[in-house]
Amino acid sequence: MSMRRFGKIEYTQITIPDCIDVAPMKWCYSAKELQEELRQKFIGHKIVAVYVGLDGYLNSFHLETNYIDMSYLFGGCIVLFDNALLDLGLHVAGEFNYRIIPPYLVKRRTRKDYAPDDYNALLDCYVNIENHDITVEIENQTVTDMTVPGTDIWAFDIDGFDEEKADAAAEANDLPAEIDIHTKNYIIRIIGDDIEYYVLKIDKKS
Repeated sequence: MSMRRFGKIEYTQITIPDCIDVAPMKWCYSAKELQEELRQKFIGHKIVAVYVGLDGYLNSFHLETNYIDMSYLFGGCIVLFDNALLDLGLHVAGEFNYRIIPPYLVKRRTRKDYAPDDYNALLDCYVNIENHDITVEIENQTVTDMTVPGTDIWAFDIDGFDEEKADAAAEANDLPAEIDIHTKNYIIRIIGDDIEYYVLKIDKKS
């Protein structure tokens, strides 16, 4: 079915080169270790943009302010900071893979047009969540903390996912349930769904 049915939409094509300086995606088997890695890398740095996959975004329901349900169709999530790009694959609660990429290697091109019908081209297309029904400012906000709550569940087999490591982490309640990016006034919560994929939610701090 043609993507033209969604009309023209502003989206960003994000190109990550296949080169020696770009690490492959790696699975997380310890929420605590991932939390420490993200804290060391991003606390004190500014958020440039938060993106969700265009295909999943267009095919999901958008019924709430500051809430994007990406549980219908996987589309990935990218958080661009001033010092690095965090590329996230959130397959379900407990099953996250990720990589951190130098920003100078990444090319971004934003346009307003019909989403591409070619599936391979669509995989590189993202929506900036500030174009969604978001009531807070994302760009240039300073990260004050990064937290990764743990869980004891994982749902299904995925190529490359180590079940033995996952079971050991689950016993310690140390598989990643969500990734939370804290700023002074709000938290961007990227939450693994119980069944499949993820939701993105922004909570204001009291």
